[in-house]
Amino acid sequence: MSSDPNEPYVITPSKLTFYETNGFLILNDVLSPTAAEQLQYWSKEVHSWPNVPGRHMAYTETLRDGSIGICRTENYANLWVWVERTKESSED
Repeated sequence: MSSDPNEPYVITPSKLTFYETNGFLILNDVLSPTAAEQLQYWSKEVHSWPNVPGRHMAYTETLRDGSIGICRTENYANLWVWVERTKESSED
């Protein structure tokens, strides 16, 4: 993994072949350990939010054991707020 997050992730020929055969990739070391930890923390936070109509949409599914689990959440982040914050921080 490169220490520069702006450097492209290199896909090896064997990974490309795997993708063409299976339709997905397993990418190791894409995130730094710190970034992975932050993403896990944020994901757990979003997962713990109560389901409030009109705020974000949590979709559920029945799990193998018969319990209900969240399979995905939509509209949990305001993209435009993030874009503006990113612009502001890059101007500093």
